[in-house]
Amino acid sequence: MKEKKIKLILIDFNGVAVLGDHKATAKHFGKIYKTPWKKVFDVFYTKYFNLVVTNKISESEGWRRPVKELDWKVDWREIRKWHLEQQRLNPPVISMIRKLRLEGYQVVLLSKNLIGWFRLFEKRLRFRQHFHYAINTQEINLPKASSETMRWVFRRFNVKPRDVLYIDDQEQNLVAPKRLGVHTILYQSFAQCKREVAKAIGTSWNRSFHEWVEVSQRQRMSAFPNVFSTQAMSTVTSRLAGHFFNLMMILENRLMWFMADKEDYFNATQNLVRKVLDDPKFIPFLTAQVRKYGNDLIAFARSVSRSKLRLQAGATLAKYYRTYQQKYIRMYGHYFPALQVDVQLSQYLRSLLFQKVKTNNEVEKYFNTLTTNTSAMYPKEEELGLYSLARTVARSKALSREFRRPFNDLLVRITKYPHFNKKFLAHCRAYFWITRDYEDPVWRTEDFLRRLQGIVSKGNIDAQYARISFFHKNIKQKISLIENRLHLTQEERQAFVAMRNGVYLKEFRKRFVSLSLYYMDPLIHEYSRRLGIAVPHVRQFLADEPYQALVKGKNFEHILRERYLLSAYITRKGKVAVVTGKRAEKIKKNVLSIPTTWKTLTGVPVSGGKVRGPAKVVINLDELPKVRPGDIIVTIQAVPSFSTAIQKSAGMTADGGTGITSHPATLAREAGIPCVTGLRIASQVIKDGDIIEVDGNLGVVRKIRSR
Repeated sequence: MKEKKIKLILIDFNGVAVLGDHKATAKHFGKIYKTPWKKVFDVFYTKYFNLVVTNKISESEGWRRPVKELDWKVDWREIRKWHLEQQRLNPPVISMIRKLRLEGYQVVLLSKNLIGWFRLFEKRLRFRQHFHYAINTQEINLPKASSETMRWVFRRFNVKPRDVLYIDDQEQNLVAPKRLGVHTILYQSFAQCKREVAKAIGTSWNRSFHEWVEVSQRQRMSAFPNVFSTQAMSTVTSRLAGHFFNLMMILENRLMWFMADKEDYFNATQNLVRKVLDDPKFIPFLTAQVRKYGNDLIAFARSVSRSKLRLQAGATLAKYYRTYQQKYIRMYGHYFPALQVDVQLSQYLRSLLFQKVKTNNEVEKYFNTLTTNTSAMYPKEEELGLYSLARTVARSKALSREFRRPFNDLLVRITKYPHFNKKFLAHCRAYFWITRDYEDPVWRTEDFLRRLQGIVSKGNIDAQYARISFFHKNIKQKISLIENRLHLTQEERQAFVAMRNGVYLKEFRKRFVSLSLYYMDPLIHEYSRRLGIAVPHVRQFLADEPYQALVKGKNFEHILRERYLLSAYITRKGKVAVVTGKRAEKIKKNVLSIPTTWKTLTGVPVSGGKVRGPAKVVINLDELPKVRPGDIIVTIQAVPSFSTAIQKSAGMTADGGTGITSHPATLAREAGIPCVTGLRIASQVIKDGDIIEVDGNLGVVRKIRSR
């Protein structure tokens, strides 16, 4: 792909992105008081407003003095009120910004406004969500478009003047940038601006973006229940977003790629971000719905597992599958908005921090802390519970002796301690599902006991327990400290609360998915037994097909095998079409491209820090033992089963994962290691032993040298 000449586009606030600027105010009141509007503008804006935003006079003086100088018989407060009420987004420019972002450009708002005004407009217009970052020069104590401001921009965004395009409606604001070598456009009308932007970037920003883009990637997956997930997203989630989007799921053996219509998915996400920011109760509402429908899903799946499936009629077995689909869709559709807004909401929150700190590394450090929700960390919670049991063992001489016995002896003798055994079994019941993910095995009682015996044998239990407990308590204290240090407003704090709620919801729904799938396993195996079809192939059924197979006698063996080898499930408004064979090969080739060489990969930063080390590519669970202390795990999608290996690794990358709500992000934050997700191809181009650098602050992975 040809590298873009322009890497950063600066958009002026008043007069370009937002209508109702000083020019409009000058024209309005100039007409009322019969004063040439250009004179009014020069007095109000050029002479006095520039003094206000550089903190040389107060805001009230900035209105009072021009009124006096122009000899108007009017209260300055009336002019100020009218001016502030006129601000509104410029629809065609906002549409252009969306298209530029879809084209891959970084678009930044540059404003010269009073801090109070800026916050007022943000609350009313939510302009920040349309940009990657929003800079208000009063907050950094610099003039609007001076050489100093431009150099500040160059440093913070790591760009050169020739990489920047700046659009402003005031010619005086373009003088210094142009002198430094920045490409500039004087905004006079939208049509004129549109032509000049297309010329500057070398392409039309107005093209259609109805194309497939990768949303995430997973391994060890099947159509069941993931095709239900796409149906949930394209119906329930789409309705919540107020914008429908198409989805495609490509399956090859047990590898899976989730694709979405680029433009529709972006627009739906924008709508959801607006809902999250406008309504603090939106994500709690989603959580309540997931709890309601999730409990119903588990109850139904448990009842299926307890029924005598071998005695059930084929129609009844088919109905179970269909009913599970319906209940799953209701639950999953209410969860997915939290995942969908992850990247755009994270960008919005980084934008809030951008001007409050001096470096990008500080932005990531504070962002990581402010978006951490320890209540969502089930593996950490389970580990704490296991250490609590280990403390009980260490304080009992009798139990300590038992835990020094060979494992098989311990497995039998632990039942002789009913009080402790009751607590231990309660822990097993509470957390056995953690490793399940979609198809991974659950933890058995023996697995918990073996881990507990390992903890006891290592000793130093109280210190480890204190370390894990401190992690939970310390995060809450750190969040409060940062909120106060950065003087976050109530609205800004609420935005971070929304993200933490989203992180919680991401992990909260996992329990319902994992447990329900565990309870549905007997049904899948019964299908396999009756139809003589391998279990991995049975998992390719659509919801209505078990009825055709079990009742109508249709032979699906070849169809399901084809789907398992390579298939594309395309979902539009809940309706699914499946493509296999050469057509599926063509689709995969068109939407999934792998470069032959690479130096740098860019993804989503989800856990801060920078580290170098040897790469270890881990796709399946049996590859975990090859990870050594200091290695960097390169995977498609990390799951809780990876926890032990992650704890001793130095860093991690994931091809999938949508952002900080993903499993890799949660696991990496628990381990305190740098992590980048959404890399798409890292596991395919990085080899075991390659020395790589993972920058969890910038979301960049670099190859240092090949093995």
